[in-house]
Amino acid sequence: MARLVNTCVLAAIVIFLFVTFTAFFHTGTSPSVLLHGGGVSSVDKPTTTAPTAPGATTIGSGKPNTENQKDKGSDNKDADKHAGDPPNKPPVSPVPPPMVHDPSKPKVVFPGPSFTFNVDNDIVYNPEGPTPDQIVLLAASDGGGHNNEIPNMLQRTEENRIEYAKLHGYIYQFINITKYDLQGASPVWAKLPAIIDTFNHYPQAQWVWWLDSDAIIMSPEYDIIKSLLNEKALAPKLVSEALHAPNRAKSTLKTPTPQFKDIDFISAQDQNGLNAGSFFIRRSQFSRWLLDIWGEQMLIKLKWQGEEQTVIQHLVYYHQSIRERFGFVRMREFNAYAAAAHNTWQKGDLAIHFAGCWVDHVCASRFEEFWNKRTTVKQLLEAGQEREKEKEKEEAEKEKEKEKEKEKEKEKEKEKEGEKVREKTDEEKEREAEEKEKTPSAAVVAAPAAAAVKRRASRRRAV
Repeated sequence: MARLVNTCVLAAIVIFLFVTFTAFFHTGTSPSVLLHGGGVSSVDKPTTTAPTAPGATTIGSGKPNTENQKDKGSDNKDADKHAGDPPNKPPVSPVPPPMVHDPSKPKVVFPGPSFTFNVDNDIVYNPEGPTPDQIVLLAASDGGGHNNEIPNMLQRTEENRIEYAKLHGYIYQFINITKYDLQGASPVWAKLPAIIDTFNHYPQAQWVWWLDSDAIIMSPEYDIIKSLLNEKALAPKLVSEALHAPNRAKSTLKTPTPQFKDIDFISAQDQNGLNAGSFFIRRSQFSRWLLDIWGEQMLIKLKWQGEEQTVIQHLVYYHQSIRERFGFVRMREFNAYAAAAHNTWQKGDLAIHFAGCWVDHVCASRFEEFWNKRTTVKQLLEAGQEREKEKEKEEAEKEKEKEKEKEKEKEKEKEKEGEKVREKTDEEKEREAEEKEKTPSAAVVAAPAAAAVKRRASRRRAV
C-alpha cells in the first residue's frame, strides 16, 4: 500500500513538471511571467505598458495578454488599496499587461532593402510653417526599457500627448515596436522604422516629432508651428557652438546654422553630444537617404555604446553633407532635463525628458515631481477662461470709464455753452452801454429847442 502511495505521488510530481515545462517552452516566457502577467523587455520577449488611451492612433498595436488577469475580487481590493492616492497620481501598477505582436500579422524586418517612404518631387515647404495636420507627434515602445519603475508611464504620457496634439490639431501616433523584427538589435533602433512607417501612414505629414516615452509635455500652450517650425521663429533659435564629437573626443567643429529651407533635422545636444530622445525630422529626399544610412545593418551590428544615438552623432560630426542639413537649438526648447547643469527645465519649456534617470534609480520620483508640476490642457483652458473673464471685466471697466469721460465731455460742453451765453450777454451789455454813450439823451436833444422857445417868448414880451 505504501509503495502504491509513493508511486502515485511520484507520478503527480512528474506530471506537474511536464505541464510546467511544456507551458514554459510553449509561451517563450518565464514562470514568473506566467504567474504575474509581465516579463523582461527584449525583442524576442516583448512586454509593454498600459493599454492605449482612448483616441490614440496606433500602428501595429498588439493584443494585450489577458489570460492571467486578476479576478474581479482582486481588482476591487486593489481599488480599495489605492482609494486614498492623490488625484494626480494613478494607482501603482507594478506589472503592466504585456504588449505582444499580433501573430496573425507578419513582422516587419528592419533593416530591409526596400523599407523606405515616398517624397513627392513637387513637395513645397511653406516658410511660414506647416499646417497642424502636417505634424505628427510620434512615440514607440514595447513597454520595456529602464523606466519600468515609473507607474503607468506609457498610459500617462500617452494621455498627456493626446490632449496636447488635440489642442493644436497635430496628429498623435503610437507604434507598438513588437511589430518589427530588428534581427537581434536593441529595441532603441525601432525608432527608425517607426518614423518611416509614420511617413508612409500619413502621406500629408511633413514633420515628425520623435519624443521618447520617458518625457512629459509640460507647457501645452507651446505652439510648434508659431514657435519653431517656421523661418522667422527658427532662425534666431539656431545656435552656433562647439559640436560635441562622439565619445567626447576633442571637437574642432561648430554646429551649423543653415537656412530654414535647407534644414531637415532639428535637434539639440547636451554634454555628451546630440541627444536622440527628442528631435524633429522633415519629409525630404535627404531625410529619406539619412534614415537609410542611419539604419545601415553593418553600423547596427557594430554595437555602439550609445546605440542609434552614437551612430547619428558620428554621422553628423564626420560628414559635412549630413551636418549642413541639421539645425541645432538649445536643449530647453523641446528636450529639457530634470536635473542638469545647463539644460534644466524651467516653467514655459515645452517638454522634459528623464534621460539617464535610471542610473541613480530616481526615475519614479522625478517623474512624479514633474508630472505634478505640468500644466494640463484643462488647466490651460480654465486659465484662458479666467483670462477671458478678466479681460471682459477690464473691457467693462473701460466702457464705464469711457461713459464717464463722455459725461465729463458733455458737462464741459454745457459749461462752454454757458460761458458763451454769458460772454454774449456781457458783450451785448457793453455794446448797449457804448450805444448809450454815443446817443444823446432826450433832455439833451430837447434843451436847444426849449432855449429857442424861451428866446422867442422874451422877444414877444419886449415888443
